[in-house]
Amino acid sequence: CCAAALANLDVIERDGLLDRGREMEVELAEALAPLASHELVGEVRSGIGALAAVAFAPEALASRPGLPIELFGEARERGVLVRPLGDAVALSPPLVATREQIDAAAEALDVSLSALDA
Repeated sequence: CCAAALANLDVIERDGLLDRGREMEVELAEALAPLASHELVGEVRSGIGALAAVAFAPEALASRPGLPIELFGEARERGVLVRPLGDAVALSPPLVATREQIDAAAEALDVSLSALDA
């Protein structure tokens, strides 16, 4: 048990995964920020490593409480997995994701939100 944990810490240090997480904070924030312009979106939350979320506007959720599940379905059809969490969906790409992959995921979410807005 302890040996496995120490080996895991060695991989994290050796592969620079903490630094990559810090880089992804910026990449996710930049890629997802434009999603805040959607009428359904209340805010885009980012800034904690490789974890971000798109929160729905309260008035949108009041009339359509299933929006997080709907966005999950739309995004999944476009190859992006998000987690519905209350008033939002969370996105946490793997630390090996490239900037291009993050941008592609953000674009898929943009298209998915537009589909929900139609």
